[in-house]
Amino acid sequence: MLKFGFITEIDHAKGCVRVNFASDQIVSNPLPVSVPASKKDKYTFPFSINEQVWCLMDENCEFGVVGGAIYSRKDKPPQGAREDKLITEMNDGKFRLEIDKASGKFKISNPEVSFKELFEDLKILIENLKVKTSSGPSVGLLPDTIERLNQFEQKYEKILS
Repeated sequence: MLKFGFITEIDHAKGCVRVNFASDQIVSNPLPVSVPASKKDKYTFPFSINEQVWCLMDENCEFGVVGGAIYSRKDKPPQGAREDKLITEMNDGKFRLEIDKASGKFKISNPEVSFKELFEDLKILIENLKVKTSSGPSVGLLPDTIERLNQFEQKYEKILS
């Protein structure tokens, strides 16, 4: 039977959660979470405590599986959601991956540093490394290029951390 409830406990190592079914006043046994693949390819979708989910359960609510989370009046789809976009937003927007299915373009961003900004900096750095002099290509780095490399490294480290 189809049941709706809220996650009360999470075991990330086992890929299981416990769900409170308020309508029955029970908390489930640990339930496996449905994922796209679990053999050679593996996925994890970290739920949060109190996240609303839907489950398929046996008639006694002893065995079942969590099918996924659902949106509600309080927890809405990410901004910009539409038919031709796949959007993954994590940690309340601190990381966002957006894929436009129509154009094939993608966008990765976070509030601190965007990949577009990083690649624009990298393009400038590469151009600066190709400094030409009257006697041929320059081998040494110019001071402003060294500074830009340091700035790029700091931005890159923010994304990796």
